[in-house]
Amino acid sequence: PNALEYTIVAAAIVDQGDEALVFTRSTWHLLDVDNHEFFDSGTLAADFGAAFNWTDLKAAQGVVQGNPVDVFVFIGTDSYIFNWNTLSNTASFQSGPYDLPNHWTNSCCGGSIPDPSLFKAAYCDLENPHNWTNPQVTCPSSTRYGFFLLTTGQTHFQDYGCGDTFYDDMPYGSYTPFTSSSAPTMADIVAAFFDTTYNRLYVITH
Repeated sequence: PNALEYTIVAAAIVDQGDEALVFTRSTWHLLDVDNHEFFDSGTLAADFGAAFNWTDLKAAQGVVQGNPVDVFVFIGTDSYIFNWNTLSNTASFQSGPYDLPNHWTNSCCGGSIPDPSLFKAAYCDLENPHNWTNPQVTCPSSTRYGFFLLTTGQTHFQDYGCGDTFYDDMPYGSYTPFTSSSAPTMADIVAAFFDTTYNRLYVITH
């Protein structure tokens, strides 16, 4: 009963790498990452709120630092933050909307601020264990960064410790995880999330 019937458009890690929220434009589904099974689900309107334009959902990110988990959802050019309770598997609204074209103002070091209307996938990495990027360019004491993939094929990186500054961007095929010959094509990607327990990047494709 928890299987998906619609196209996936976003995903977010929510429980130390063990569980991920997977979104369609009308439903949410909870994925057991280790067993690759969906075990809970519901509708976005009923469980996250009917006031949001879920048909324009672009991407999501989960920031796991205890319970509840912060889940960022990107709808149109706005972002919203929800609290996800990992014990009850329920969502509650925290804050937003944040008008991203006006909210995001910091860039440096060759990075540029992306157009949120072009978001295709996103994830948050709190520890940067693989050193795929270097958020310490702008934030010497932080390893936290956000990754954004655009429909144009460009990737953007934002520090999550010192002003949310966009410090780097590059073509999809130049980012280390996607340089492998076995990496999916950019056009096939619909969502991504980072497993914070085993330090694995999951990419969901068509």
